[in-house]
Amino acid sequence: MFKTFNKIGTELVLGAGLLLSTQAYSQSVYFNGTVKGVPNNNLLQDAKVVAIKTETGTRVDSAYTNTNGAYNLQFIWDEIKEHEQLENKIYPNPYTDRTHLELAVDQSGLYKLLITSLDGKTLLNTDVSLEKGNNNINLSGGQAGVHLITLVGNNSSNTYKALQLENSGPINYNVAHTDFSSSTLKSGLDDIILVGDEVRLEFTKDGYQYGDTTFIVQPNNVANKNLQQIPTTFTTTLKPYLDDGTPVTTLSPGWTTTFNFPAPVGTKTYTPDANNEIVIQENFYPLNGELGQVTIHHDTTNYTIGGVENGVLSWIVLRTQNQPTTVRNKAQTSSSDLIPEPTTTVSLDSLDGQVLNYYTLPKKAETQPGTMFNLIDARGWMMSSGDGLQTSKFIQVPPYEHVVLMSTVYDNNPNQSASQANMDRAINEYNKVINITIMANNDNITQPTQFFYTNRNDSIWNACQLRGPPIFDNVELLTFAQSSPGVGRLWTDTYTYDGENRLYYTKAKYSESATDGQIFTENYSATYGIEEGSGSLGPYVYIAATGQPTDLAECMGRWVKILDLGSGNSKK
Repeated sequence: MFKTFNKIGTELVLGAGLLLSTQAYSQSVYFNGTVKGVPNNNLLQDAKVVAIKTETGTRVDSAYTNTNGAYNLQFIWDEIKEHEQLENKIYPNPYTDRTHLELAVDQSGLYKLLITSLDGKTLLNTDVSLEKGNNNINLSGGQAGVHLITLVGNNSSNTYKALQLENSGPINYNVAHTDFSSSTLKSGLDDIILVGDEVRLEFTKDGYQYGDTTFIVQPNNVANKNLQQIPTTFTTTLKPYLDDGTPVTTLSPGWTTTFNFPAPVGTKTYTPDANNEIVIQENFYPLNGELGQVTIHHDTTNYTIGGVENGVLSWIVLRTQNQPTTVRNKAQTSSSDLIPEPTTTVSLDSLDGQVLNYYTLPKKAETQPGTMFNLIDARGWMMSSGDGLQTSKFIQVPPYEHVVLMSTVYDNNPNQSASQANMDRAINEYNKVINITIMANNDNITQPTQFFYTNRNDSIWNACQLRGPPIFDNVELLTFAQSSPGVGRLWTDTYTYDGENRLYYTKAKYSESATDGQIFTENYSATYGIEEGSGSLGPYVYIAATGQPTDLAECMGRWVKILDLGSGNSKK
């Protein structure tokens, strides 16, 4: 390789491994440039740049890019004198008891030092370690006479003649490496870079693929580099269901959802696979560690069950399995209105690595085709007409759970016990209400519930009261009364969730003469907060002929649990 530099002096080769020279040159080399990330073309801060001399593989220096993605390396070599001596020589010569062999070698290593007399007698035979550059072998002692000093190594052999004038005992030696250079080395490392050298610049940055550039050095060098960003793989699994947990494979003409991803992925439409799942895996190139936002569209508007076409609400409802009641639906915005939209924009980070149930809500109940749902009607059904507040479920406040207390005494007469048969009836109807939210896909959208038979004198009743303000926090009270049946809910702003009033407790009370349908209706209203606008709620939620909840009751009950976070927010 051809090198050019300002050079003063001479070079005399005495053997393949030994040389005499005097060199001195002054040189400054500069590297600079910028580092960008692709595909975003953003300037990369804290990218590392390492300069390596390719001839020796030696790392010479390194630097980091600044906030503008720029780096700068400076190599300043001032009057470097690698080997400075007029000749390989022994001095003094002749000598009495001490002399020096001064020499320069072009490769470090072990060399054989052999001293013999003219008649061939060996006076010293040893190995010495020499460094690349200037070395001094100091000799002392020895017998008077002419000595041949031979140095063998690095595929070369060189012999020098010296005259010792007096006897001075056994021969001793030591080796010293003399560095005559006068240089400024910015990196403090072992090698130098000069104009004409071949240099490799290596560029690295966490999250980006390694890159390098090789070139012949000039006094000023500009090397810009684009580093390919390592993609982040976004993964989420969607399991589409109807609101009762039935797979949407029953849908006709087909269920689809569209995701509008950030570039470069763009817009993609998905349908469930043979496993009733949508497995999404896409590569993104996030800036500042954030995957960005995705806009989700629900494309399906109709489905058919039993040959009858029924509409579905194009709302985005994404939930984890057994999602706690205090956690927002994944596709729910921060708006106080808990009714979702047909299109929503959410953070990709909030969906990454999740397995989500994607619920489709019907526009009408199958056995009650005249009852249609839309945005306004749904909000109306989810309002309680008694207090003007939004339907609510209990907020789970650890370590407390939703507790149901079945009072064994009358609400207005603690000295009179309700019959066991009536209490059993109340519990049976309550279980029908709760089972509405245990769905076909085994996703129970209610929070854990504990059930107790109790009265006002036992420890359970007192423990609930001692939960601290508010009394009955997370409690549902079921009781018989000699007065008219009814339901009640108590709200407070003492504690809030999402800045909205919370529910203290709900209560369902009924007379012993109440029918199963009446008991079911009161339990239903107390559990889900749904009341009739006028007249009786019973015909809408209970089928007297079968003793089972109506499709409408199941729809509304599930909607309340799926859509509502349990706030007591007033609605217009």
